Amino acid sequence: MMGSLKEQVVNKFPELKPIFKDLRQEEISSNAKSKPLEHSSKVGNSKHCRSCLKKNNCNHLVLFQMQEKELSDLKDLLSRTKCEFKGLESQLHNDLKQLGNIVQEMSAAVVGYQTVVKENRNLYNMVQDLKGTIRVYCRIRPVFSVGTNNTIDFIGEDGSLVIVDPLKHQKDGRKVFQFDRVFGPTATQDDVFTDTQPLIRSVMDGYNVCIFAYGQTGSGKTYTMCGLSGGSTKGMGINYLALNDLFQMSNKRKGIITYDIYAQMVEIYNEQVHDLLAEDSSTTKYPFSMYVLTIHVHGKDSSGSILRSRLHLVDLAGSERVDTSEVTGDRLKEAQYINKSLSCLGDVITALAQKNSHIPYRNSKLTLLLQDSLGGSCTLAKHTLLV
Repeated sequence: MMGSLKEQVVNKFPELKPIFKDLRQEEISSNAKSKPLEHSSKVGNSKHCRSCLKKNNCNHLVLFQMQEKELSDLKDLLSRTKCEFKGLESQLHNDLKQLGNIVQEMSAAVVGYQTVVKENRNLYNMVQDLKGTIRVYCRIRPVFSVGTNNTIDFIGEDGSLVIVDPLKHQKDGRKVFQFDRVFGPTATQDDVFTDTQPLIRSVMDGYNVCIFAYGQTGSGKTYTMCGLSGGSTKGMGINYLALNDLFQMSNKRKGIITYDIYAQMVEIYNEQVHDLLAEDSSTTKYPFSMYVLTIHVHGKDSSGSILRSRLHLVDLAGSERVDTSEVTGDRLKEAQYINKSLSCLGDVITALAQKNSHIPYRNSKLTLLLQDSLGGSCTLAKHTLLV
């Protein structure tokens, strides 16, 4: 055992190797010569090793004893460290196990939450589908001219509208129209947006949506879609309100679905399409044009599923009666193109409502541009016409 201890000490402290060598030689020499006991005892009791006996100045044995004590202390420290490490290892194992259980519970909760959210979205869109994928709303512009006769006789909560022509007899001058909803002269921009908001929000669930503003020149189409000019936030139109709402929905669903939202603005004039965001700002803007604001939505949920949809907000050009307006030249040409586009749009919507096998999308640039949202190869399409 002493031999093993010496080997450990020599391996740890190589400088002591000569001392052990001298001690070993002295031991062999002593045994061989059989020196008297009193001499051996004297040497053994001496505080000097034999090699340093004559020098009367030796600290090798003291150094050895100190190193031996330090080695013993190190062994004790190693033993205590091993015990502490085993305790920490056990604690770490328990902590990791608890953390794994928590992660599993959270994962199950997230999956359950996503399932509920998906079911709510499906139910929400089922309600919208039951209301109809094609809806027609009517908004009545307030009367601004003094002395103008009021032709509105009745506005029903069910979307019915009764108009009376004061120049005709009561029976002949009375006409009844039916819409999905009628907004009276006192309706605000928020009132109109609130009723179209469910359709707009369905874009975030993968539906393609078109909202058109249709009417004669000066009927308030651009005001409904864009609001007041000059950048005022008061009375903002559907375009700005829709964008704000989509961005708010994107933030609320953060962590469930990640959305990228892009905007595109084009002008259709005489069957020519101009990208207003890509082209130079000095490009001529024509007063009798159709403007299409398209919002592209790309979404990706935590499972990796991807959705792509778009919202078209269309400010149609004012319809004109060429035979009574007596316009000529370029204005006549513009009116003819406008009427053709509106007529083609009406043909497409009628064909979709009747579920015809052939839909004439290619008859105009407007319907061709909106093909994927009007119907086309997409079964998730909804349309609203504001008259």
